[in-house]
Amino acid sequence: MRPRELAATFAFLMVFLTAPLAARAQGVAALTLSPATIAGGSGGSSTGTVTLDAPAPAGGVVVTLASSNIELAATVASITVPEGADTAAFTVGTNAFYRRYSGLAFSVTISATHATTQSATLTVTAQPLPADFLSGVLPFDIRQWQGLICGGFDPIGGEAGILFQCVPATQTAPGTCTFRQECSIGCRRVAPAGVVFNDFCATTGPNPVAVSRNYITSGDRVPATVVTEAPVGARFTEADVGVRSSQGLPGAINGGNADASAFPPTQPVPTGAGSVGFEVATSYVPLTSFLDVHGAWADAGNGIITTNGRVGRAWVAMVPPDPPPALPIPTLAVFLIFGTNPVVGGQRSLATVASIGYSGISSGGGPTITLTSSHPAIASVPATVVMPPAPELGQEVPITTFPPAVDTAVTISATDGRYTLSATLTVLVPPPPPLLSAVSVNPTSVVGGNPLTGTITLSAPAPSGGAVVFLSAPAPGIAMVPASVTVPAGASSATFTIPTTAVTGTFTLDILATLAGTTRVSPPFLVTPGATVSTLSSVSLNPTTVVGSSSSTGTVTLTAAPPSNGAVVTLSSNSIAATVPASVIVAAATSANFTITTSTVASPTVVTITASFGGVSRTAALTVNPPPPIPAVPSLLSPADQATVAQPITFDWTDAASAVAYEIQIATSGNFTTPLTLSQNVTASQATITGLPAQRLFWRVRGINSAGVAGPFSAARRFTAGAAPPAPAAASLLAVSVNPASVVGGNGASGTVTLTSAAPSGGLLVSLSSSNATVATVPASVTVLAGATSTSFTVTTSSVASATAITITGTGGSVTRTALLTVNPAVACTPTTCAAQGKNCGTISDGCGGTLTCGVCTAPQACGGSGVVNVCGVSTATTALLTVTATGRAGESVSSSPAGLTVNVGTTGSANFTTGTSVTLTVSNGRTAIWSGGCSSGGAKVKSCTFTINAATSVTANVQ
Repeated sequence: MRPRELAATFAFLMVFLTAPLAARAQGVAALTLSPATIAGGSGGSSTGTVTLDAPAPAGGVVVTLASSNIELAATVASITVPEGADTAAFTVGTNAFYRRYSGLAFSVTISATHATTQSATLTVTAQPLPADFLSGVLPFDIRQWQGLICGGFDPIGGEAGILFQCVPATQTAPGTCTFRQECSIGCRRVAPAGVVFNDFCATTGPNPVAVSRNYITSGDRVPATVVTEAPVGARFTEADVGVRSSQGLPGAINGGNADASAFPPTQPVPTGAGSVGFEVATSYVPLTSFLDVHGAWADAGNGIITTNGRVGRAWVAMVPPDPPPALPIPTLAVFLIFGTNPVVGGQRSLATVASIGYSGISSGGGPTITLTSSHPAIASVPATVVMPPAPELGQEVPITTFPPAVDTAVTISATDGRYTLSATLTVLVPPPPPLLSAVSVNPTSVVGGNPLTGTITLSAPAPSGGAVVFLSAPAPGIAMVPASVTVPAGASSATFTIPTTAVTGTFTLDILATLAGTTRVSPPFLVTPGATVSTLSSVSLNPTTVVGSSSSTGTVTLTAAPPSNGAVVTLSSNSIAATVPASVIVAAATSANFTITTSTVASPTVVTITASFGGVSRTAALTVNPPPPIPAVPSLLSPADQATVAQPITFDWTDAASAVAYEIQIATSGNFTTPLTLSQNVTASQATITGLPAQRLFWRVRGINSAGVAGPFSAARRFTAGAAPPAPAAASLLAVSVNPASVVGGNGASGTVTLTSAAPSGGLLVSLSSSNATVATVPASVTVLAGATSTSFTVTTSSVASATAITITGTGGSVTRTALLTVNPAVACTPTTCAAQGKNCGTISDGCGGTLTCGVCTAPQACGGSGVVNVCGVSTATTALLTVTATGRAGESVSSSPAGLTVNVGTTGSANFTTGTSVTLTVSNGRTAIWSGGCSSGGAKVKSCTFTINAATSVTANVQ
């Protein structure tokens, strides 16, 4: 063969032989572990090395890793062999506490897979068994424990799930407790007889602790459950839970890590429950850890496990993320409202607080947590809170509440950017104001010129802000009373001073007190002749509530003119939040003023101001409040900059933190010089405006907080307003309808009034009447809320002997409309009449061994529920029409659950639902609405409204 031909043939053979090798995927050729043996209890690690049978191609090769026992040894789920390399190393971490009391060595298989699988064995040697310890407090203590006793809780504490044998002391040796057995599924506690115990290892499941996953990436939250084999009794009303990490106890610093916590540590459990859930929160950590999740049922009476108590544990392997962090990264672990809950609206104190805890530590401080409230106008919280650097320390969060229109459940949420936790605070409508019960005077006789003490008594504690009672005396020249006295919030009585003047004869007097139109007169008292002594009558403040760094004016008043050289009244304050001068001099007059200076406070603080003179001391209360946060800057949404829009125009912007209202300004100039075209305050972050001049204009918005302080304005936008539309025709009554139009007497029907257009501001009143009120009754009137086009009402009927036609009449907007309702007599129970109703009757067999009487089963297995009668698989069901009208904020919608109805704002929609169905209506994008009609929120702004539909129903949602 010639040289040229030989070279060509060789090249062909090389291509033929090497092509399959290049196409074949690289496989795992070998897996090694170094060291292959770890000392038990050391928590040591081993380095694994994966070797491929060929260098990794472009992009590298991902090798899947696995452990045959991740509670003993764990590693990351996979490792990448870099491009061009054929080996990669990884770390296998071991659990220092895995079955540490078994006395056994354990082996675990670590495998690596890519195209092929290779394995290696890691051996963990046995750990030493626990040493004996003394039984009792002292060697010959009379309280010597005896018998079998579980570790992990009182009286011996220590490790959970271990059984010890205890023997009492003898004449020659102290009592000892010796390790007896490791309990694989929990050590069972039995009520001891004094110091004699008879505990034992459980032999059947379930394990008292179950975790949803036993292999996680650090930073995850792991749901877990404390379980008992039977429902707990009345004594067992709590479950104790905890987490211990191979890096140290939660909250403790060990090698820079404190990487897991269970919250809350004690869970309330209803009597009869068989389980309770909790969560284990973990932080991002740079190394593998093993979490010992343990729990037990507890006796709420004394906090220890008693009869049928059991404690158990479960292990979770926690591996670092890819790439691992250099230091632990904290995680939001718990958010709880532990103050007054429910709370009466308007109560602003630190009694209602939220605690935020987190696991993990980072240098330089804890994370910043963002807080939100579903109803900031009812319950407001700070926008953010910075956590302390130590994980075992939480942070108090004040919650300021305001009186709601109806009792309202407010969702308070906290987020660290990865996790969001929420808790519900119920804010109650303040109770009705108390009544004036009595006014009394002590003593009942006094020498003129000396004071008396009056007392106001209420029927109940005064509300937030106190109760102001007005006073008068029939002889003000002899006995003087203040114009009013305030009973402090939460108190049922208050005292006041009654100065008197010198008299030459005896006078019989009384005091009149008035509160909310109710007047009470004191029993009579005497003012008699005698010597006069000047003492302190009162100290008052104006105002009684200030924002920190503001001032208040105090006034001291004497019972009589001071001595010729004046009266020195000493002053004091019980808090540095408000300071007063050491004294004030009352000269010629009977009163003098002084200034109270306050400082900034972090929470509402009540300060007591005390004045003393002539052996008499009087006090007054000053409330110093923190300044509310300045609202954030809102961002404008629509109309867009430079847009040309027809009127009416909907202006929309983002919610601003800490804002309870907004000011929108519209001007002809971007400088917003006066006079402005429009300046309007609104409560929602949207406003629909018309009547603007048809020209180019500018608009901007700013938020206003609860103290009336405005935040910065947003950036301005230009827009061109089209011609204003003609004024809409006044709304009037369009129709009255009744559904169903025919009912059996005694059953109800649903009526609906519909308008020609949306109701004006303040709503539209529609008068109603029935042509035969003895058979069918309707309310005297209904109001269609502003912006809505319809509302519903209920028609109640009575039994009749024959079919009766009733005319329902409605009048609204000077227009009258009618609807016809037929009221029928009850139908006799016959097979024919019941069949017309879709039901069986009388003694007709249901085919299941029972009988039916007009749809009522005598055989339970033939009955359905909620308007459905099942007769051996044949069902009859009734439906009702739901009509929803959505008004208010443009661009939003209202949808139903169960699905079937979606209504955009500005429109009305209807759908049929099976009677007896619980229907929930929800506003899109987390917006709120004021709900009325068949589902009402009582004027409150809530995200959803739930009701049970049993007849045709109309609901109006005014979206905010």
